[in-house]
Amino acid sequence: MLKPNFLWVLVHIAGAGGIVFVLVHAYHMYSTNPMVTTLYDTLYPINEVPFPGVAICNNNRISYNAAVTLSKQLTDKYKSRFNATYFLENVKLLGKLYDSEAVVESEAIAFQTYLDMFESNDTLNLSNITTLMKKLSPECSDMLLRCIWRGVELPCMIKKSMNEFRLTQYGYCCTFNYVRYDYGQALKGDSYFIEETGPDSGLILLVDGSVHDYHYPLFSFKGFIVQIFNPLEYPDVPSGGVSEKLVEVGTEAFIRIDSITFITNDESRRFAPETRSCLFSNERPETFGQNYKRSDCVVGCRIASIHSLCNCVPFFVPVIEKKNDFSNLQLAHKCTLQHSSCLTHYRAKWATFLLTLEKFPGLEKDIEDGLYCPQCLATCSETIYNVKSTALPLLVPPKNSNTILRNIVNVSDVAVIRIYHGQPETWLYKQAPAVQWFEIISNLGGICGVITGFSLISLVEIMYFIVRRIVIEVSNWYTKSTRRDETLKIMP
Repeated sequence: MLKPNFLWVLVHIAGAGGIVFVLVHAYHMYSTNPMVTTLYDTLYPINEVPFPGVAICNNNRISYNAAVTLSKQLTDKYKSRFNATYFLENVKLLGKLYDSEAVVESEAIAFQTYLDMFESNDTLNLSNITTLMKKLSPECSDMLLRCIWRGVELPCMIKKSMNEFRLTQYGYCCTFNYVRYDYGQALKGDSYFIEETGPDSGLILLVDGSVHDYHYPLFSFKGFIVQIFNPLEYPDVPSGGVSEKLVEVGTEAFIRIDSITFITNDESRRFAPETRSCLFSNERPETFGQNYKRSDCVVGCRIASIHSLCNCVPFFVPVIEKKNDFSNLQLAHKCTLQHSSCLTHYRAKWATFLLTLEKFPGLEKDIEDGLYCPQCLATCSETIYNVKSTALPLLVPPKNSNTILRNIVNVSDVAVIRIYHGQPETWLYKQAPAVQWFEIISNLGGICGVITGFSLISLVEIMYFIVRRIVIEVSNWYTKSTRRDETLKIMP
């Protein structure tokens, strides 16, 4: 028959084992999911949310007039070999640098050879592919007819105020509120904010499609590609932070923006970035500088892959930070028609990116050939812009009209683009540790109390009895030792 003391010990050993099991399971759940995202505010004011960056890109990426000018220049240099018609047709080959479509390699290399014969110090500077593609792109001054911001019409080309001619994924486009800095430059000012909502507020543009100037359209329509993105990020579609809308000439496009803001508190920094699945903007400055954005990270990862496989860098990607893993690419050669076959071969690889190499049945080949960028985590605090658009046909305005279409006779060549906030409030989400330190102690005490009745008072009592027992034992030992010494002294 078991003695009561032994049974008491068995019960407490079983209880301690139960506590350990539950605590290990709870710790595993906490360590794998330490963060929680909650809806913090459904009435977050729109004036606290930056207006998005906007890029207006003509679907025609090579101006016919610019191509004619270039053809004449090439003809003057090689008049004994080819006429202007030959060069005018071959200028279209440069458009393949945008979409990496297949070309006849011999023709592409031959035409690039003629361009490369112009030295870098030549006044035409045709050997610099970035400068050349900029010259061939439709100009903002020709495309932007009228610009209205917050209900006030302003000149369209005020530096650092309205539009700038900057590089995007589609080459040089007209950008608004694009404040991301390029290497060696400061921010382009602060982002714009706006309090008003509705189609009559925000940014309103009257744009000329220059339909008679088409020489290399990207898609089978006449109009514009409108990109909506974070003003601090490079507009890169594969990164997932860009919304695109196609606007045809002869229409009025209403592009409504509803934003959602995510904020991660500083207490989350105690977790590893891989655990919380995000990076703060000033985290890992030795790699990403002081303004980490997932878009720039993915672009850098793609550039490294392109340079590794094709030994060049696309002309339209931004120059990346000096202090990062890709710094050796700053002086890399720009991709030209000589690299067209390589760019075409790996085009699918660079269209997407992977953060993990998880196995999915049937997708093993896609995952193996994909662009692996495990370092490109999401930004801990960011604004996501949800974009919806509708379009209506334009009508010829009446005489003496004071609308944005005043004095426009042929509306089939132009388009009106309205970009605006849809509502005065947005949603704010906050990401924070799932539990605080005092909650961990509370949960620990609760689990111990449920299984064994253990509490902090019990811990104090145990410590008291342990210390008391030690004191008694030491006292008894000391007393016995003293008596033994006295006995030895009395004995003869």
